[in-house]
Amino acid sequence: MAWPIGSFRIVLLWMLGAAVVLASGCAEQQAHPESPGAAAGDEAEASEEVDTDPSVLADFRQPLEPYGHWVDDPTYGTVWVPNPDAVGPDFVHYQTSGHWALTGDDLWMWVSDYEWGWAPFHYGRWVWIDGTGWAWIPGGVYAPAWVVWETGYYDEWYVGWAPMPPAWYWRGGVAVRVAVVAPARYVFVPSRHVFRPALRPYVLAEARVSTVAPHMQPYVSSGGRYQALSMARGPTPSAARVPAEAVPTQRVTRDARTTSFRGSTPGRAPVRAAPRAAPPRGGRGRGGGHHGR
Repeated sequence: MAWPIGSFRIVLLWMLGAAVVLASGCAEQQAHPESPGAAAGDEAEASEEVDTDPSVLADFRQPLEPYGHWVDDPTYGTVWVPNPDAVGPDFVHYQTSGHWALTGDDLWMWVSDYEWGWAPFHYGRWVWIDGTGWAWIPGGVYAPAWVVWETGYYDEWYVGWAPMPPAWYWRGGVAVRVAVVAPARYVFVPSRHVFRPALRPYVLAEARVSTVAPHMQPYVSSGGRYQALSMARGPTPSAARVPAEAVPTQRVTRDARTTSFRGSTPGRAPVRAAPRAAPPRGGRGRGGGHHGR
């Protein structure tokens, strides 16, 4: 199996504080104001406490069981792994069988073609596990896409994204803080092609990534109650230098299943510190490469 390609950045999250740091060896962090409507709806209720509510383990178990299997991993605890026969050996989240679209507030939403895509692309975090592949850690806060972003210019304008690394995992039904945050691996697409219905032909090859990536800068929205959610907001199309003719004219709304599948109001349980937690396996991370279908 050929590994996906991309550019590494380390993303450090202080979920209980107000600080967000993106460490990059070649670019300075940029802070940007919130997108319109960013504090509306359930974003106003978003917090790490909600994201790590243990009720999510039960809420997602049954809906996802037909499409994958639940695993108790020694490093990342309780995770869900999609069926390889359904997604193929080259599955890459936020790239395979889906496309980018815009909400009415110009937020970037990943529209998945998978029947199960309404959940793992809008809740929780993805992580690479050696010997298992891409696995999903449940979370309780909705986002149009749980990714982090970069933009910049080299020979043309580019947009890059990577799955947001997990800051917690589940052990015995309790959220345990990850001691070492896994590196995020970015993919880059020319801005003029980022809203294409099939991204694979436009994702930069590895040789090109090493040339283009040093010219990219992290894009981080400022403000918001939950800093992780602020990190997940992408740039406006104009900030990403998407040509007007390439910006979708139709806007999308969130899948109704993301608002109706959770029944009773969940309880609350804070993240438990894990000062001696083992570093994630496959520390250099994998993901977000040229593979797609």
